[in-house]
Amino acid sequence: MKEIALILLFCLAMSSLVLAAEKPTEDSLIKAWEELQKSDLNTVTFEKIADRRYKFKTKLFPFDGELRINDATIENIEMGPYNNGFISGPLDIELVGLPKDVPQKYSRKYSMWARNNTLYYDKKIEKWLSLQEFQRAMAKITRGSSKPSGLPSNYVYIAAIAAILLLLATYIYFMQKNRQSVTTSLQKQADSMIQVERSIELSEKGMKLSEETNKILREILEVLKSKG
Repeated sequence: MKEIALILLFCLAMSSLVLAAEKPTEDSLIKAWEELQKSDLNTVTFEKIADRRYKFKTKLFPFDGELRINDATIENIEMGPYNNGFISGPLDIELVGLPKDVPQKYSRKYSMWARNNTLYYDKKIEKWLSLQEFQRAMAKITRGSSKPSGLPSNYVYIAAIAAILLLLATYIYFMQKNRQSVTTSLQKQADSMIQVERSIELSEKGMKLSEETNKILREILEVLKSKG
């Protein structure tokens, strides 16, 4: 019983670890964001001075001061059929003392920096991704889902060819049958014409023979009358 209990406790512990690994935390999000800021080539200074507070300077726009993380949120992404396995992690960042006109004057470069303040957690590899990494992952998923499977497409192609060949064979069969019927009908008509011509010819010969016979009979009749 003790061994069974230990096994059950071990299984529960492992399952809890797996569940914990599948659920990203704010701490893991902030840690990944910190690494992203450090690796950014435009970052000049990035030093942690307190919890969620940093000394920050960038090449993208004029700022050299304190950066604060006011909030970190973890939320599911709703992106249709391609959202499975991803979680969004936006961070509410404050640049303390940043002039209000800086985001407008340097809107393009400010946007380049701000886009790194949202990370995306990939459940499959259990890692937070930057926007660029997330876009590459989504492009890969989209290409994979849009690529047709070879086997079904071959079946459809073969079925289409078979249907076309069947229609063609049926058409040829009926054309040949119709041609045979037409040929037979024409042959019968030709035979009928021949028979009609023969009948006319026989009738003409009969009429000539009848005329000759009548002529001979008239001559015999005239001879008999002259002798009488």
